[in-house]
Amino acid sequence: MPFSQVQGGASSVVDIVSTQLRDAILRGVYAQNSPLNQDEIANWVGASRVPVREALKRLEAEGLVTQRPRRGYIVTPLDINDIEDAFFLRAAVEERAGYLAAQNRQQADIDELEQIVLLGESIDQEGQPFDADRSAGINSRFHETLFRCSGRPYLIRIMTVQRNLIAMYVRIGGVVARDATRTKREHRRIFEAFRDGNAELTAAECRGHVEHSAKLLVEELKRRRDT
Repeated sequence: MPFSQVQGGASSVVDIVSTQLRDAILRGVYAQNSPLNQDEIANWVGASRVPVREALKRLEAEGLVTQRPRRGYIVTPLDINDIEDAFFLRAAVEERAGYLAAQNRQQADIDELEQIVLLGESIDQEGQPFDADRSAGINSRFHETLFRCSGRPYLIRIMTVQRNLIAMYVRIGGVVARDATRTKREHRRIFEAFRDGNAELTAAECRGHVEHSAKLLVEELKRRRDT
């Protein structure tokens, strides 16, 4: 949609540019260390440089891009230690949010999360090609829906930043495809603990889910680094 047609003023344009650029980075359209030319991005999204510049500032605050003095922005590179630290933070925050979500959930929340779990379990059956984008989207919906029930916007913001920081590396490492079966199983266990209102078990399952993903990704990145 051309930005000249966007309603709601400049802030809406910045929101849209931020969303499109963030999605491109998370999908690997821009690799780590890639320079981000503001004129090229403006042409791509059909906006002026002003909202592009503001969007880049927003993504810098999220840690996705880094500004280099007099050389512009690049996609933030993370080394293995950074990734391990991001997962460490995620595990602690998601454990806390899972605990609160199980305490605060309502029947409508249970029903909504169950439908997402069933949807995840229904895709990519044997003989079907694996759809990484669809699986990643369902995975995001699962966690967003679960943690929204915590009622803690601050925790949710922290989790979103940490998840976005490593989303690109999860795709690079092939974790989405190779970990699909385990993800479905663990989502089911998290849901059942959440459904039953077992806050301690929900928290433990959330932490374990993050730690298993971290182990798989870090092992793969180390293998690639050493080959």
